[in-house]
Amino acid sequence: MRDLPGVFGLGNVLTGKGNIRDSRDNSQHISRQVLASYSNEQDQAGEARDQIREQARTLSEAAKASQPLSPDQLREIAKLVELRWKAAGYRGDYRAYVAR
Repeated sequence: MRDLPGVFGLGNVLTGKGNIRDSRDNSQHISRQVLASYSNEQDQAGEARDQIREQARTLSEAAKASQPLSPDQLREIAKLVELRWKAAGYRGDYRAYVAR
């Protein structure tokens, strides 16, 4: 069970003792560690979301300020995409591609 996210062993599972006091003390210790770790992960995730939002806002503003691509530029991009698809063996069906 070691590699199951969100599954924790504590108390008798870890101490191997039938002593209720030792098991309770251990379970409190492990619970505090799990909660602290979860709280830290949530804080880091929130910071990452804020950074991504700011980057997206910056990119959005830059895109709004830029000139649209010309039809020739769009055709060139389409050609490059088609070449990449061919090189990767992609035929336009994503599910079939992933299954292969």
